[in-house]
Amino acid sequence: VSVIVVTLGDRRLLAPCLESVARQTHQPLEGLVVLNESSPEAASSLQPLFPRFSFIPMAGNQMYCAAHNEGIRRAQGDLILCLNDDVVLAPDFIAQALRAFEKDPLIGSVNGRLMRPDGRTIDSLGFAWSRCRYPCEPRQGKGWAQEDGRARYIFGANGAAAFYRRGMLESVKVGQEYFDEEYGIYYEDYDLAWRAFNAGWRAFYCPDAVAVHERGASTRLGPEPRWPLLGRFALTRLSAGLKARLVRNRYATMVKNDSAGKFIRDLLFIFFYDLRLWAYLLIFDRRAVSRFFADLRFWRRAWTNRRLISSTRRAGAG
Repeated sequence: VSVIVVTLGDRRLLAPCLESVARQTHQPLEGLVVLNESSPEAASSLQPLFPRFSFIPMAGNQMYCAAHNEGIRRAQGDLILCLNDDVVLAPDFIAQALRAFEKDPLIGSVNGRLMRPDGRTIDSLGFAWSRCRYPCEPRQGKGWAQEDGRARYIFGANGAAAFYRRGMLESVKVGQEYFDEEYGIYYEDYDLAWRAFNAGWRAFYCPDAVAVHERGASTRLGPEPRWPLLGRFALTRLSAGLKARLVRNRYATMVKNDSAGKFIRDLLFIFFYDLRLWAYLLIFDRRAVSRFFADLRFWRRAWTNRRLISSTRRAGAG
């Protein structure tokens, strides 16, 4: 097992995360920490504090995708655990997740039970397939006491603490990229899950692999909106640039992975979801709309990637 943590260097988040990795009952082969917006000097200053980890400085903020890709390329493990720095693992998280991988050689990813910091509220049990084509996490925000605790197959793993089989990652990468680096952040884990599903891999939810996720801490979500009704949507607390990126990546994910037949079948679900989405943008943040249409090169690349990805496809999702 190789563990990869991507961070902006916030020690309030990083220290508990790395300490939880160091306490694992199944010790990983290696721990790699990718430092966004960093320098070799910053990496050297952290090394004595966490001697069991290797630090990889990245010039500028490479966000989630490029940073994790760099870590995966350097990792030596057969299984890769990708972590946000706002995640703290229970001591047996790795050991429990490994048991899930042993159930089926076609399991390409495992999602543990991610809880909110209060320990009672569910953060993520993994992605379910959504006819609206968004990263649906059905139990998010619900109390654990109402959950049946059943292990099961799911659509894909949440990128905050996603455990991947190396063979799966290699089989679905596009060029040298496991996560699409044009995305930066948002929908990148859903895109990878969809590529893996279309290629015949399976994802599994393991309730015994427990972690705590302080959702939004590593992406610096802004203040709550003035209208309480909108407060439940994370989109409302993003900058205009990040809103545009999220929406852009949503459509790129469909372009790359959806089939014409399933898209037409679910068109009404998609339409009504996007009607609400665009109504919000047009009313509350038109800057995001203009930024959405600014990069035509991104859309050309998405169509090119669709052709490359099609060679790995088998029976599709939905």
